[in-house]
Amino acid sequence: MKPSVEIPHEIMHALGLQHTFKKGEKHIFEVGKTDNYLDYNNNKINTFTWQWQLLH
Repeated sequence: MKPSVEIPHEIMHALGLQHTFKKGEKHIFEVGKTDNYLDYNNNKINTFTWQWQLLH
C-alpha cells in the first residue's frame, strides 16, 4: 500500500466519486490507461476536471 496513492483514492470514493472505468458512468476509460487517482494504475497523479464538477 502506498499512502500517497491510496489515501487520495479512498477520499475521492468517500466524496462520492467512482472509478474511471465503471460501466454506466458518463466518462469511461480502459482500466489502467490513465494516471487518474481513481484508476488502477501505479502512476496515479491527477484528477479530471469533470470529477471536480461532479462534487459541486
